[in-house]
Amino acid sequence: MSNTKLLYELPKLRHRLRELQSQIDDLRLQAECVGSVRPKERVQTSPDLSARFEDTIAERAELEEQYQDLYAEYHEKAEDVQAMISRIDDPELDAEKMYRIRMILTLRYIFDQDWRHIAIQLGTSLRHTYRLKNVGLDMLDALDDVTRFC
Repeated sequence: MSNTKLLYELPKLRHRLRELQSQIDDLRLQAECVGSVRPKERVQTSPDLSARFEDTIAERAELEEQYQDLYAEYHEKAEDVQAMISRIDDPELDAEKMYRIRMILTLRYIFDQDWRHIAIQLGTSLRHTYRLKNVGLDMLDALDDVTRFC
């Protein structure tokens, strides 16, 4: 796997984290909805409803564990990507251009910002932002060693 492929794994992991969080929130809401209609009022539940409640709690716990594992994996990969980005260098380019290239890659792949926001933040056109991104991706592919996840 190339270094740039690792960059493209981060958005996929973020998307999966959002999906898991949404599922956990739905299950949390379901678990909170079982209960009294008014404060201090007792509601008798059927055995079937209690079983579903226990299943909901167990499923939520399993999803939360998956979320924590995926979160740890995401942060490991993000740290590796950040280390790769900080290692790119081209002595032929001036310091400002190298800063912009690193910033573009960091803002896009680590912080998940959209291209227009990145261009505005760096004071460049959208087209120039894309050009600098491509230069940065070429530099990443030219790095001699591949990360431990490849």
